[in-house]
Amino acid sequence: MLVDFDVAKGLGFWGCIAILLGIAVSIFLGPLAILLTPLLNLAGYTLLILSFYLLSKYYGRGGIFWSSLISLVLGFTGLMALFFLVIAGALGSRGEPGGVWFARLTLTLMLGLVAVLVLSGIFWYRALSELHEASGEPMVERAAFAYGLSVITLSLALITMPIAIIALPLALISSISMVLNWIFLAQGFRNLGETEV
Repeated sequence: MLVDFDVAKGLGFWGCIAILLGIAVSIFLGPLAILLTPLLNLAGYTLLILSFYLLSKYYGRGGIFWSSLISLVLGFTGLMALFFLVIAGALGSRGEPGGVWFARLTLTLMLGLVAVLVLSGIFWYRALSELHEASGEPMVERAAFAYGLSVITLSLALITMPIAIIALPLALISSISMVLNWIFLAQGFRNLGETEV
């Protein structure tokens, strides 16, 4: 299969930019973010998956694509767990007799969310590490490190959520690391050079 390397780079770069715009919209546009952020993230992740597919064909390494796809599916599963966690927390806070059941459900979903986040992070890290090995681009390696740091600190923030003085700084570090991941990855896609394969 003939792969246009510049198209693969461009898809990855613009995918990262769309996700960064989604983050900016969620911070600065308030209620409008409910509509725009999911659309920008969907567009961004779609472009990234296409880019990883093309780059996996170009470099002859299927792990780049498959690891990123598995990470995306696990991330979506984690998002659904978070959605149910919020619903369970809201229903459990009403003080109904089933409060113990909701507390157990909330704890189970929280631990499941942490497990899914860690697995998703491992696969995303693996995809970026394999892309770094194939391309030699150091910004991709930095993006992998920033993403790994983000997942670890977010997991710790979720586990320590009842202790706000610990959880809030961890969540802030996680958010900053995630933004750095997308900036590094966008720059990495921009810097990717064609190599003899």
